[in-house]
Amino acid sequence: MNKSVQPVLITLSVFALVNVMFVPIFDVWGGLFPSDVDYNFFDVFKMISKDGDAWRKWVVQFTITIFVPSLIMFVASLTGSKGFFVTVNVIGILLWIRQIVDYGMDNDFDGSFDFENGNVSIGTWIAIGIFVISLIIALSSRKSIPNTTHQPQPQTYQPPLEMSQPPMPEQDKVKVCPKCGSKMVGGSFCTNCGTRLF
Repeated sequence: MNKSVQPVLITLSVFALVNVMFVPIFDVWGGLFPSDVDYNFFDVFKMISKDGDAWRKWVVQFTITIFVPSLIMFVASLTGSKGFFVTVNVIGILLWIRQIVDYGMDNDFDGSFDFENGNVSIGTWIAIGIFVISLIIALSSRKSIPNTTHQPQPQTYQPPLEMSQPPMPEQDKVKVCPKCGSKMVGGSFCTNCGTRLF
C-alpha cells in the first residue's frame, strides 16, 4: 500500500478499536444513544462463558464481530499489506451485515433501525462507517512508485590520460588520414594518398 495512505489506515483502525471498546454497541431499549449502558465492552468478555437471556447473546455477538475485525484491521494496517487490509475490511463488513440480518430475522428489522427505543446503538453504525471508509481508501491507494524523474545520465567513456603529458587543446591535436594514417597538415584531401576528407 502507498506509504502516504498507511498512517490514515492506522488511524482509522485505532478509531475502530476505540469505538468498539468505549462507544455503546448494543443496549436493550437504549436506542441509538443509550444514556446508561447495561453492559460495556469489558462486561461482554465476562458474559461470553455465561448462559443467560437471549439479548445477552446479541450483546456478545455484536461486540465480538466488530472487535475481532477491528483488531485484525489494526494489525493489517501496521504491516502495510494492501491485500491483507482489504480482505479484513471485507470480512468485517460481511460480519456486520450478517449480524444485522440475523438480529432482524430473530426479532424484527424495525428494532435494528429504531433509533428511539431500538437495541442497536451508535457504536455499531460507526463500525460499519469505519469499515467502509477504510476499504474505499485502501482500494483507491496505489502502490508506491519510485521517483524516476531524477535518473543519472549515462556517462561517456573517456580513456585515462597519461600522467607524463598534460592533455592537448583540441586545436593542437594531430589529425591523421583514416585511409593511410599519414599526418594531416590541413585541407580537405590527404597529401599522401589523395583521399577526400569531410
